[in-house]
Amino acid sequence: MNVPTARAAGACKVTATGPASTVVYRDLTYNLAINKEKGAPQDISVTLDSNLTLVNESIPVDAAKGPVTGFDWNASTNTVVLHIAADIDVAQVGFSARPTNTNIADSATTYTSKVTGCGDPSTVVSHVTGDMDYTVSKKGETYPGGDNRTVKYSFNVATKNPNEDTKTFTSWKQQLTDVIPAGVKVTPSPDYNGGKWSSTTNADGSQTWTWTHEGAYGPSWDKLDNSAAGNNIYLTVFYEDKAKFQVGSKPPLNTVKLDTTSKTGADKGSAEASWQSPEITDGTKTTQVSINKYTDGGDPVTINSGEKWSSGTTNHVDASYINTNDDAKLSTMTVQDSNDLHENKDFYLHNNVYRMTIGFNDLLKQGAFPYTFEYTTNANPQWQSYDTQGKTTADDLNITPVEKGSDSGYNWNEFTRIDLERGDFITGWRVVVTPPAGSGIVSGSEIKANFLTVASFRQVNDKNTVGLPVDNTDGAPKITTTNTAQVLGSTDHQTPKDLSAEDAEKVIIRDAVPIMTTVSSPKAITMANGTGNADFGACIANLDPSGVAYKNSKLQVVLPEGIQLDPTKTITPKSGTNAENIAAPEIGKGVTVDSSQFVNNGKQQVVTLTFDELQSLRSPGTAWDGSFCYTIPTTVLPQAFIAAGGQAVDTKSWAWTQDSSTDGLNMTQTWDNRVKDDTFGLSGDRYPNKQIAADTGNGNITAAGGLYMGKQVRATDSEPWSTSTGVKSPSTPDWQVNVLNAFTFDLDDVTIFDRLPYKGDDRGTQFDVVLNGAVTGLPSGATVEYSTDATAVDTGTWTTNPAQATAFRVKTAKLASFANFTLLLPTSVPSGLPFGQHAFNNTQGTAVYDNNGTLSPVSFNSNIAEIHTTSTGAFSVTKSVSGDGAGLVPADQVFSGTYSYPAGDGFAAGEGVW
Repeated sequence: MNVPTARAAGACKVTATGPASTVVYRDLTYNLAINKEKGAPQDISVTLDSNLTLVNESIPVDAAKGPVTGFDWNASTNTVVLHIAADIDVAQVGFSARPTNTNIADSATTYTSKVTGCGDPSTVVSHVTGDMDYTVSKKGETYPGGDNRTVKYSFNVATKNPNEDTKTFTSWKQQLTDVIPAGVKVTPSPDYNGGKWSSTTNADGSQTWTWTHEGAYGPSWDKLDNSAAGNNIYLTVFYEDKAKFQVGSKPPLNTVKLDTTSKTGADKGSAEASWQSPEITDGTKTTQVSINKYTDGGDPVTINSGEKWSSGTTNHVDASYINTNDDAKLSTMTVQDSNDLHENKDFYLHNNVYRMTIGFNDLLKQGAFPYTFEYTTNANPQWQSYDTQGKTTADDLNITPVEKGSDSGYNWNEFTRIDLERGDFITGWRVVVTPPAGSGIVSGSEIKANFLTVASFRQVNDKNTVGLPVDNTDGAPKITTTNTAQVLGSTDHQTPKDLSAEDAEKVIIRDAVPIMTTVSSPKAITMANGTGNADFGACIANLDPSGVAYKNSKLQVVLPEGIQLDPTKTITPKSGTNAENIAAPEIGKGVTVDSSQFVNNGKQQVVTLTFDELQSLRSPGTAWDGSFCYTIPTTVLPQAFIAAGGQAVDTKSWAWTQDSSTDGLNMTQTWDNRVKDDTFGLSGDRYPNKQIAADTGNGNITAAGGLYMGKQVRATDSEPWSTSTGVKSPSTPDWQVNVLNAFTFDLDDVTIFDRLPYKGDDRGTQFDVVLNGAVTGLPSGATVEYSTDATAVDTGTWTTNPAQATAFRVKTAKLASFANFTLLLPTSVPSGLPFGQHAFNNTQGTAVYDNNGTLSPVSFNSNIAEIHTTSTGAFSVTKSVSGDGAGLVPADQVFSGTYSYPAGDGFAAGEGVW
């Protein structure tokens, strides 16, 4: 809600506007329409809401021209003072503020900021919006070798969308509610992180168990229980009523409900998850070890080459000791997944281990036995020891392999590192628990190993070798890998029994293209006096685990409407290296740039970087990868401010490849939500599912000025508008001028003047451009005049004839607040121009406005738009045979020769073969 000032009796007035509503975590943009006495400097103070802070870089400062010549920020009072130039009497100024209270914000939150120092004070009030999208998970675990009457239900809470674009409020109360049927004994988990269980017994004998945590959680990539095992919130239930829960039956489906509440209670959310216990048995009489090998995605699981860790690629090994015959214990217990067992060698050549958790159930935790952990690599097939000195089964082990020298990628909560040489990778592992003399591993003990892998269609150490039979039926090529894990144990009987078991799972790997992209936008995109500049960052990475490089690969950035590549600057690689220490190729040295494509009905420019060869940046054994990143310099036009409408604007990056080796393949989700529908059709029909790598960044556009004019040009009417384009000689390019009154008041006597480019002008023009038709797009009631000799708006001879005109002026009596119009200028480029000649054009505007009863003039300028000649010379070579011997030469005879030419105006010397 905006509360504008009343007109002050003095010589200064400011009208402040801002968003009526704002999404939590998003910056707010404030706009000030300033009307003051000319010749006097003016300081305008804006005291931001206590839950906001200034985005310093969002203030469009122009020390020379104004309107904002500088500013001061006082953090203690939360006040910014804008210094307005003395010779400015009217201006529009925008800047951004950033929320600082996002962890306590909800829909009851409002931001109220106050403007003083120019006329009567005014306030701007914005309401915060968001959601409460959280999820709950529930899983059950039965007692190994038991009758399935005892079940451990574990719970956790997660954020549905933890990404940068989340709109989810922080939850300040999380409550789990689970109704357990009658005839069941329940044992709750201890208090965890401030959360605790409570229960009530219902009239039908059922029990309602409620776990309540009052504290901040989310939005976050981490879960509420962020331990590596994630099993600190649980209920252990015993289905003790044998008449109700009979052998051969399954207990009823059990559902937990999550309720979340925002800080003030204004926003609430809920979610559910269910799990059904397995069939109840009468138990077994046995002394054995057992093992179960499976993945999150099932058995078998089908995954894409290079796919993210969370796509079914968590491998589980559950190994247990069961003895229902006597009280014998195990003197040692080993769980191993070794390289030399069955087909495991092939498995590890195609499944790269990136992190691992060795967990122990409650019985082993109570025993607190010493253990060892060992592993093998492709470089060393002998068992190598990880230091477990002082460690016991009382605590889980969390490890990740990391390339030596790396200082990132391994720092997950509670994880430690195994240092590997570059190119080395895990090929096997084992854990051995050995209780001290006099104790032993009791029946029901369980070791649970989880290891996360990234799959590779080709061998991770040989990009040219698959090494396994390829299935080409039903879509993309696939291979099948098999992994077998073993459990070994020795009992402490007088005559020890050696026990063993093994289990295998299959992982089907589908060939795919693991390319990803990221994009970054300035949070504050500023524009002063009608134009601005902004640098965007875009990255591309080939994350093929085997090191395959892709030829002819694309990184495409779709810029927001009204923002275009700056033709006067160069796209440059960002400094820094990636895990492979491969420098991003420079423009012209392995990567080319094209900015001729536009989408969204010609409104948004696509900047395309094409890589001759996109090398893989994923090294086996490394836990994190780099990217090739580039800085993209742009020009910000008034159209951007118009299109944004005071809201954040999105910048999107897309990445894909045209390498023929990827024909018929889909792209891989290298991380969550990194492959999306190709909404602009950039890749055409290349990918079967029409999805490519994508990312989104956003920023707010702030501006200073008032009458905004944006200049663009196109070579033909079938091409999109741009600030720079190539033209032929001769040709008839069109120019356009978009005019916007961004003031909160009307402008009178508006005049738009344009002196077309002429050779030798102060803009650097190298050839003359003239009109070849009438200027169109005038607002209602406006007039247009033309001149062939005017050098300024008030010089020369003016007529209504546009033929060969070198200047024009448009006049309109009034331009209402926030009204805009677009002029179209048809022009001619002369013939005979050499390659690489330039012409530059910009537009001026003047108007008057009511300055507290006095009509005051204002003037403005557009950005500069440019055309350059692309016409090139041509020659032909004709070889003919004549004379008496012509008939002796076969008709299909092929002749060859060489050619050369010297350098000329706009082109270098050249030579070749024909």
